[in-house]
Amino acid sequence: MRYCSTRSLNNIFKVAVLTLLISFSLYSISFSQGKNVGRLDKLIQDLKDKDFFVRRNAAYALGEIRDARAVEPLIAALKDKNLEIIAGAYDFFIRRGAAGAELVEALDKYGTKAMAEDFTNSGNNPLEEAGRKWAGKHGYEIHTQPGSYTGPIWGRQ
Repeated sequence: MRYCSTRSLNNIFKVAVLTLLISFSLYSISFSQGKNVGRLDKLIQDLKDKDFFVRRNAAYALGEIRDARAVEPLIAALKDKNLEIIAGAYDFFIRRGAAGAELVEALDKYGTKAMAEDFTNSGNNPLEEAGRKWAGKHGYEIHTQPGSYTGPIWGRQ
């Protein structure tokens, strides 16, 4: 039991630190106009990093930036069925209305409660079903309330 608690706390810590780093990166990209290209290029390069967390978080950051230059590498990852990148930028793909089967595969392999919740509320029937199935399999219950959801909606950028 102690191992599970320590492991869970370690995972929570990693997510918190990575979220902070991503937020800082997004802030830096947004407000340092002359250096956007270099930082964006670095995030694109990070999609090929050997560390899973670096790849996944680079994908997340690229999806959130909503810069046209980020679209091509993310779509390439989708075409290559790179599930790590797809999982990292799943909300980008939901907003674009891009693919479905690859998103479900990414949820199955790299899913989180938040990801399942976004799938369930996405407005796409296969993704909603996959989100509910994943949540049930992992002991989560997802409730939806009309009008309160602020996550990605299928095909709405």
